[in-house]
Amino acid sequence: MVALMTAEPLYTPNEAHLTVATNTTLLADMEGANDDVINAVPAWKNSMASRNARLYDDPDSVFERQKLVKEYVKSL
Repeated sequence: MVALMTAEPLYTPNEAHLTVATNTTLLADMEGANDDVINAVPAWKNSMASRNARLYDDPDSVFERQKLVKEYVKSL
């Protein structure tokens, strides 16, 4: 979109939020935010894997404990 606005010599909007400079800055900010998300995803996935292992996969996990508690309560 910015390339299209830049290529058109007759594009001269009166509104500040529609100017080429404003949109170029917005594009750069959005690309930076997208890069930040891309860089944060591996750490987030590792955290989720660690959490899931602690909650579900370990023999001493919360899930295993709740099953034992449920069995105990049923036996009463």
